[in-house]
Amino acid sequence: MRSGSRRATTSSLQARVSPRLDSRAGLSALGTRTTGSDKASPPVSRHRKSHPHGLEGTFTSPSERLTEGTAVGLDVGVTDIRVIPFLVSEMLLPPDDQALLGVEWWPSYGHAVVHPGGVFLFDNGVGFGNAEIDATFSPRVRPIEDVLGEHGISMTDLTGGANCHLHFDHSGQNIRLPKGLPIFVQRAEWAMVHEPDYTIAEWIDVPGLMYEVVDGEIEVALGLRLIPTPGHTPGHQSLAVTTSEGAVVFAGQAVRSSAEWGGASGQESSGYPSAPDQDTYTRSVARLRALDPVRVHFAHDPAIWQC
Repeated sequence: MRSGSRRATTSSLQARVSPRLDSRAGLSALGTRTTGSDKASPPVSRHRKSHPHGLEGTFTSPSERLTEGTAVGLDVGVTDIRVIPFLVSEMLLPPDDQALLGVEWWPSYGHAVVHPGGVFLFDNGVGFGNAEIDATFSPRVRPIEDVLGEHGISMTDLTGGANCHLHFDHSGQNIRLPKGLPIFVQRAEWAMVHEPDYTIAEWIDVPGLMYEVVDGEIEVALGLRLIPTPGHTPGHQSLAVTTSEGAVVFAGQAVRSSAEWGGASGQESSGYPSAPDQDTYTRSVARLRALDPVRVHFAHDPAIWQC
């Protein structure tokens, strides 16, 4: 979601946030590197399963679960990619949006992708301490370091990160990420950070954070690719991961839900009706479907689609 209109309307909520609720070597060759506080202007170049999640206990399937309490750094001997989904924050929706979306609380899920080179973090939920967000959405938030710690992951295990887009319910805890950690963002998305009512810039454009501003598709680790999927926002991106089972897609909010991936088109399930650019949204969904994934994860739906 975005940060604006503290009393978010249905259209603003759906279109923005979610609705607004809606090896580190050689990174400079990937795109423009910028550190937080370059805010005057964007840098210039360079059968379906539902799984239970809850703030009181996160879920990982047995085949994806790390040994409890085990660090997942390079000393663990990871030989294949593992996925850890987790609920990191929830926001209380205004009554009109509750009626439209059929939920009282709007969840945000993050994903840790454990690979032989380290851990890649995709999304991190709502942040802390913004008076307007607190008053409007009464968010329930857990520190990202605590959530990762439950799975034996320390912040020093992280080797890279990205947000599917920069609305505050996906990037609110960027501010808590380690300084110097590469955070990959599409140029079109970075350009929106300081636009009115787009996000909470104080959680994103922070001195010491290192953003790798890229144009287009990019491999961020062996077998991990960020793919531009605009439509919900101009610089939305999804993550595609090659595993021994096949492609696993982290749609972010390019596809709202498992039901939408399965063909549902109603406003309670699909992001298409409220997309600012519906043609682009449709093309992005088609791009993800062309990957023929065996599993698809979503930013606001605990259900994991599986073929």
